[in-house]
Amino acid sequence: MTSFYELDPDAYSIYKVPDGEDTTTKTALMAGYGAFTGTVFALYDVIGYTKPSTPLGALRRLNHWVVPLASVGAAYAATTSIVARVRNKDDQFNHFWGGFISGSIFGLKYKSLPVGFNMGLAIGLTTMLLKRAYMENWRLRASSEGRKSFGHFHHYDRGYGITRPNPEGDPNI
Repeated sequence: MTSFYELDPDAYSIYKVPDGEDTTTKTALMAGYGAFTGTVFALYDVIGYTKPSTPLGALRRLNHWVVPLASVGAAYAATTSIVARVRNKDDQFNHFWGGFISGSIFGLKYKSLPVGFNMGLAIGLTTMLLKRAYMENWRLRASSEGRKSFGHFHHYDRGYGITRPNPEGDPNI
């Protein structure tokens, strides 16, 4: 049975390395993921929503999305590692605190305490569940094990006419 996290065994994952170790690589990786996501959001914003008239306006919209999301990724990885070093444990609660602190960055961005608290809670609970799923090897997608031989694209195996195909290959049956 292959778990969701073993799709590409060569890829670097923040879950494969214990919490509190390799902090700089995790922080750079998560900041890069955040910057990439912010760039995609900024492109959608510039092309489809705000449509700035100058290149400077487009750069301002890029800054509006990239900097907070890269900060969210970096804060998540750094906080998770710091909490793990303080607690001396590698469990899902480290990821909850990392998600909570990174979600609070949205509260700073929008200058709202309820937004920061709720986003922190949502991201913290989500990352806590993802770490728990990795630790216990939960199946997050369907596997091909246990499929029955009848189903889609196997209609030729079932003959309901007068003559049925012989499994041994005898054409005279």
